[in-house]
Amino acid sequence: MEKLKPYGYKIPENLRSNLKLPQDILLKNKNSFEKVLPRLIQELRTHRLNLLITVGDQVTKFANQYKINTDLAVVDFRVKRRKIYSSMRDLYFKSGRGGLSNVITVKNDPGKITKTLVSAIRVSLDRIISDGKSRIIKVNGEEDLAAVPAIILSPLGSVVIYGQPDRGVVVVRVTEEKKSQLIKMLEENIGDGP
Repeated sequence: MEKLKPYGYKIPENLRSNLKLPQDILLKNKNSFEKVLPRLIQELRTHRLNLLITVGDQVTKFANQYKINTDLAVVDFRVKRRKIYSSMRDLYFKSGRGGLSNVITVKNDPGKITKTLVSAIRVSLDRIISDGKSRIIKVNGEEDLAAVPAIILSPLGSVVIYGQPDRGVVVVRVTEEKKSQLIKMLEENIGDGP
């Protein structure tokens, strides 16, 4: 994402539609994260992880509730664009491994990937790698497209998990191919940005 700067523009609807499609493994269950959880844990155990990143409040809450240690969580206190949560504690965050002491707050408008969001993800990942402490990015606005820079910026071998509204949970294994695929999609639809 060094050369490609997709931030600042409203992401075109056709690209947003493409990005809403599961970018890797969709663990289906419309009704209950708990029913997806055993398959999710099995999927995580089959891969040697570099880092684990969650994007979205429901996914992050359940990861915390079931003690799946995430390295980076990106939340906005919203589910399907409605404010549901009002604090980190509502998402079962506790102190330790960095936790509540390592929260970065950024603004990100709906349908956009802002420079501050990209920077927060990059800085958080760098710090996690250097000190081993988990980080939380609290988005004022929407985190609906945060999985894109999270996948592109994460080290190879990481896993990014995000919710697929009304369908289930998407587990993305970060590979060179997956990064290239997303970058190409961005380049074809918005160019190099501002």
